[in-house]
Amino acid sequence: AIFIVTDGENHEEGGNNNIYSEIKDAGIQVCVLGIGTEKGGNIPVVSSFGDVGLLKDDNGKIVTTRMNPAFIQDIARKTGGTALITSEPYPDIEILLTEINRMKRVKVRNLEFETEQSKYQIPLVISSVFWLLWLLFPITKKRKK
Repeated sequence: AIFIVTDGENHEEGGNNNIYSEIKDAGIQVCVLGIGTEKGGNIPVVSSFGDVGLLKDDNGKIVTTRMNPAFIQDIARKTGGTALITSEPYPDIEILLTEINRMKRVKVRNLEFETEQSKYQIPLVISSVFWLLWLLFPITKKRKK
């Protein structure tokens, strides 16, 4: 499964139809979460000194990001997945968990292994002997006054 969190802005030129069809043909399930508003907003950045500012482009203009719900729906439709769109900065995770639980489990992989030989006994015996010696013969330094 692929889980995409995006504002839906397409920064790539040209179509991605090849990728979408490959994902769909491979049976990979896609869930797209769109976060943002169509009105848009500025992107806060924190400098290495801890100062908070706004992201600016190469010309010094403040960058504004806008959600593109049509593009988000398009990704979900072309991949055969689902799209969830919200304008809340901290969306209700219950909706996401429900959507993830609805996804079909196609492949389940169980890993099994056997331990052929344990080799911890020798260090355990050595450390136990030294611990017993330490208990029986404590090393104390006598101070001269």
